[in-house]
This record gives sequence, C-alpha cells and structure tokens, in this order.
Amino acid sequence: LNACKRAPKEEVTPKDLYYDIERMQIDMRTSVFKDLYDPKPFDQLKEEVMEGKINRLECIFRLRDILKEFKCVHLSLIPVDYNDLYGKIIPFHFYCFGKDYHVYYTLPKYQKYLGCKLVEIGGVDIEKVCKILSENSVHPYETDMGAKYCIEANGISYFDLETAGLVQKKNRVNLTLENQEGKRVNVVCRPFT
Repeated sequence: LNACKRAPKEEVTPKDLYYDIERMQIDMRTSVFKDLYDPKPFDQLKEEVMEGKINRLECIFRLRDILKEFKCVHLSLIPVDYNDLYGKIIPFHFYCFGKDYHVYYTLPKYQKYLGCKLVEIGGVDIEKVCKILSENSVHPYETDMGAKYCIEANGISYFDLETAGLVQKKNRVNLTLENQEGKRVNVVCRPFT
C-alpha cells in the first residue's frame, strides 16, 4: 500500500487507505483479472475505512482476503512491514510425513523432541490449526496439499499464531507433541527472531 510506504503506520489516515484501495481497483479493472473483478468488496471496505471501523492492519488483511478470492497464488498483498510482523517464529520446524507433522528441526534446548508428532497448538487439534492458518495465509491455497505448507513453512510465524488466537498469556505458545511411544507432552515455548 502506497500510504504505508510514505508514513509511519500510526500516521496513515483513512483517506490514505481509501486512495490505496482505489488504486488497487483501477489496477484490477485493467488487469488480466478484469473479467473476474467485482467492485463491491472493495467499495464496502472503502466505506468501512472512511467510517473509521477498519485500521491499517485490518485493511491489509481484508484486501488480502479479497485478493484470495481470485484463486491465484501469484496475486497477494504483503505489508511493507512484513519482517516486523512475520519475523518472529516458534523454535520448531515441522515436516509432513503421511498425514502427520513431525519435528524435524529445532533449537538445541528442544532436541529431545526431534521426531515427535505435532498434535495440537494452543490446545487446538492440528487439523483445525492447519485449516485456520491456511485460511489466514498470505497466499490462497487451492488444494489440501498446498495448505500443508502453512505448518511446513520455514518456521511457523508467531504473528500467524497470534492472529489465529493460538498464543497463550505472556507470548507463549503451547505445543502438544507425541513421542514414538505414544506419550504426549506439552511444550511451552516463546518465539524468537
């Protein structure tokens, strides 16, 4: 968004956001997506922005949701402060083997969990977590196979977990892991950059 490039986040006005949305509409009307373009969601967003109902970050997420409806993985909106938002990750990396996600990389202090199966994040079943994260994702996932990358990514973004309501008090993330013997253990970790 152009308004977000020239002013600190706090100084972006509803009018700035309105004109950014307007520019996107102009681009959409003249792009290869012009036959699919529907002005209604953009117009509704502009109204809500001007009424002060939507802040800058909410506007970005709403625009991202509008763009996801085009079902094109190459069409997305990433905030200019992406690194500030998505720079923190949890200290575990997971890989999907069959239908299960397992710890394949972590910090030395968590090495004893290597190979453990991920069962829950924040008390929510991993299948539901995957669905929530893929719906909130920057990129639209067109298939279930594509959606698995929201867990397999190079570290799950703390911001994504927070946005999905999966972070506990004091910025802690609670993971339920299951070892090879079937014993479950809760691991509480904090994000790092």
